[in-house]
Amino acid sequence: MAEERKFDRFGRYLILDHLVDGGMAKICRARFLGEQADKVVAIKMVQPQFSKDESFKTMFMDEIKTTFGLLHPNIVQTYDYGLQNDQLFVAMEYCDGRNLKEYLDQLKKRNFVFPVEISVYITIQSCQGLHYAHTFTDKLTGKPANIVHRDISPHNIMLTFDGSVKVIDFGIAKSETNSEATQAGTIKGKLSYLAPEYLDGHDLDPRYDLFAVGITLWEMLCSRKLFKASNDLAVLKKIQECKVPKPSSINPNVPEELDKIVMKALHKDRNKRYQTLEEFGRALNKFLYSTYPDFNASDLSYFAKELFKEEIKKDRERLYQFGQIDIKPYLEDMKREQEGEERPLKLLKLVLVMEQVREGSGTGS
Repeated sequence: MAEERKFDRFGRYLILDHLVDGGMAKICRARFLGEQADKVVAIKMVQPQFSKDESFKTMFMDEIKTTFGLLHPNIVQTYDYGLQNDQLFVAMEYCDGRNLKEYLDQLKKRNFVFPVEISVYITIQSCQGLHYAHTFTDKLTGKPANIVHRDISPHNIMLTFDGSVKVIDFGIAKSETNSEATQAGTIKGKLSYLAPEYLDGHDLDPRYDLFAVGITLWEMLCSRKLFKASNDLAVLKKIQECKVPKPSSINPNVPEELDKIVMKALHKDRNKRYQTLEEFGRALNKFLYSTYPDFNASDLSYFAKELFKEEIKKDRERLYQFGQIDIKPYLEDMKREQEGEERPLKLLKLVLVMEQVREGSGTGS
């Protein structure tokens, strides 16, 4: 039973289970410990050795600076960050779902392809989140943030089981707040989702993310990778050539109008692509509802729940068990810890007051 097991407390959070164990950081599911209310969040915890590394700390803070102010239904929200037990951490909105790569893998296992209308809908939602990030202006300074994600791929698009689409992981995003310069000769982003202008050494702008969204849509429609080769160098050569087959040549269900939209998004010359993610999203939106007038956003939810039926059932049982945890001992433990931290401050204040009184009585004598 969940209540008999001892869970680890991480500051104001109760760690429930691990979602991802990476070399530099791990992502856990956690419960925010509140007297009145609590919620499930995702916490990214940096391993202690990297938390002490100054360059890593700078990179981590760059990500937080980039995303902390972003508030959009298609972007995972950042709630909290700091240092706890010598570990840098960030607490984020928990997405109850899977990333797009996992959906593609699951479909491949079953010899299915994403329905055209659902592929288009997912892309429209991604476009909306990214356009918001690209045009985001800091409300306190009035300065544009000039964010470019730079790492869009199926790994970084989350699809929740209730049908929401969320862009995640602005870890290497370029923005005005960045303090770290890109080292010469290092490739940032996943190889197969780079745009040709990256290899030509051009400055990156929102059209770079647009190209990666275009690749992602192409891969959903065709159920295969666009730029795939036996080694990294061959992949880079394919990106440079940028010879993209029409999606309909692989999947006959793709209408000609959608072919045109995808091919424009994946044009080698960025000046001949759509110039913003909003423009790309609008073209897809017009296509979606003129070709599939009965499509509804809830169709994605039905599709997701059918595809991951068994996983959802197991996870719901697990979350129900987490809901039975008696959090009182953890709240009391947290309270004692907070009081322990406050006691030295109270003593210091008392000493200062006593010294002021002594000085005051000394001058009066």
